[in-house]
Amino acid sequence: IARSLEQVPLMIIAAYRPEDARASDHPLLKVHSQIKRYNLCAELALDFLSRTEIEIYLTDRFPETNLEPEFVDQLVAITSGNALFVTEFVNLLVQEGLLSSASRLKVDLQQLTPPPNVEAVIRSRIDHLNESAQKILAYASVEGDHFTAFLLSQLLGMDLITLLTELNRIAKGYQLIVNLEEQVVYQQSTTVYRFKHTLIRRALSATIGQQGQVEISRRIVRLLGDIYNRTDRANQGQLAPDLVQYAANARDYATQVRYALVAAKEAVANYAHAEVIKYCQLILAVVDREALPAARKVPAHFYLGHTYKELGHFNRAATSYTCLLY
Repeated sequence: IARSLEQVPLMIIAAYRPEDARASDHPLLKVHSQIKRYNLCAELALDFLSRTEIEIYLTDRFPETNLEPEFVDQLVAITSGNALFVTEFVNLLVQEGLLSSASRLKVDLQQLTPPPNVEAVIRSRIDHLNESAQKILAYASVEGDHFTAFLLSQLLGMDLITLLTELNRIAKGYQLIVNLEEQVVYQQSTTVYRFKHTLIRRALSATIGQQGQVEISRRIVRLLGDIYNRTDRANQGQLAPDLVQYAANARDYATQVRYALVAAKEAVANYAHAEVIKYCQLILAVVDREALPAARKVPAHFYLGHTYKELGHFNRAATSYTCLLY
């Protein structure tokens, strides 16, 4: 039609999502390629919204409200700037009364069930994947929003070259993940990928269920634990925070406390006071909640006392040191 109407004063406007069209091999792609070859069309590619653009949208929608930075931060994080996701999440928050008049969130967006049409968009993209590709990304989702080819190949028992080929096919054809190129992670040179949206990662993670996530997390702890045991002290300190999180996901609380202590000790050495307090308070809470041996709290009280003293909080330091007597 476009070629036959070349001399006719007629403009046709079409809007589509490239990632959805590629995933389903939509006929529009072939048409677009043909008319572009004859210079019969112009393409206006729209990028995701920036934080500033999201703030402008929110200011226009809530003109008499001072935006809470935390609200904007969470909205940017959960939507990655996807315009549909931004508007639908805001609509949901308003409809459910989860946004105060001061634009303060009454709920953690990471814990909120996505709006139905957002879930439908994500589900339709995932459904275009074959079973093998879905399994690969489901396992990757347990590592996090960013994942590594090295660790994923170990989890799947899959040849690294074969895995890289498949991941790059998924990245190019389905736009669910982004290739961040080769980096040094876990003391290994490996290709790093990122899920295009955290909601995509959450949807894929849900496909393997809670128990599946726990079991994969346990495998990650074992794999990273082997690397930890082979590396030097400096690198152990860098690995410890990741192991704390994965051990928690694996519900291996004794191991979580063990690595939290390493992370706290490393933070003390680096004068990272907030990190020391965070990890020590985590240790104390987990030991009490899981009824672990009380002796595991001793180093945490010592590090807390030392850190509070450094910060000039002498009463808190005294309380922490006093706990060492019992």
